[in-house]
Amino acid sequence: MTCVAKADEVVVVFAGYNYEGDVTSKVEFSEGSSDTSINDKDFEVPGVCKFAFYKKVESTGFSYINPSGQTPHLQWAKQTLLNISPEKGVTITKITFACTTAGYTQNLEVDYPENFGECITEGTTPYWTGSATSDFGLTFTPKKSNPMRFSYMTIEYSEETSSIDNIAIDETTPARYFNLQGIEVANPTKGKVYILRQGSESTKIIM
Repeated sequence: MTCVAKADEVVVVFAGYNYEGDVTSKVEFSEGSSDTSINDKDFEVPGVCKFAFYKKVESTGFSYINPSGQTPHLQWAKQTLLNISPEKGVTITKITFACTTAGYTQNLEVDYPENFGECITEGTTPYWTGSATSDFGLTFTPKKSNPMRFSYMTIEYSEETSSIDNIAIDETTPARYFNLQGIEVANPTKGKVYILRQGSESTKIIM
């Protein structure tokens, strides 16, 4: 039995924003208004993850999806946690938030687990990067008094498949295995990572 990790990405678009980027897989969440809270509501990105916003302290502010105005957006309220739950077999490696303006771009932070991955703020696209197979939480520290507003977020992830039979390969050509340094291995060891080369196809696998 061989497990194969396939890298992929999906863009999650809010409030009917007209996304014109390079990511072909897209999930949209458009309904809402500035008067309708999305706190404690579960959102699902099929086959990838679920996410929800939770208030960390009692306050009047709430997160919402706002399709009106010049820049449709999701408003992430201050003192609010974004919890992400990867689906079974999925490893999330990066989440990038496309903020509406510099004024609504805040300092992204990891809430839990402690020191889990890394948060970077570059221009108007703060992002988290790491390796998540179970729940983790993100929050932010405002650079100004504003909340955080973003029109979409891009989720990069890898998905394990249970069998090498799922890969399109040339069955008539013998399989060859190479370690990550490019040296061919005659007898691959179970549990180690190799590059499988068969015909014109090359794939990273775990034996």
